[in-house]
Amino acid sequence: MHYMCAKVAVAMSGGVDSAVAAYLASRERSAAGVTMDLRSNGIGCEETTENDISGAATVCKMLGIPHFVAGLGEAFRKTVVADFIAAYE
Repeated sequence: MHYMCAKVAVAMSGGVDSAVAAYLASRERSAAGVTMDLRSNGIGCEETTENDISGAATVCKMLGIPHFVAGLGEAFRKTVVADFIAAYE
């Protein structure tokens, strides 16, 4: 018997691996895709691009699951980048 009981958030990078993970998760659970936007004011982190966000959103739409974008750029800059620079110095 198939049960839809667990909810899961899948980190969506816009790439193939996260798309497959979202597909597999959506088959077994109530799932949503989440993309972290690590840019601070649109700059400062090349790890997230509009194409990545758009690709992740497209996959989620095709799978029929919601897609969310978490704007974490400023927090990422303050906690990860700044700490790295301070430790490196």
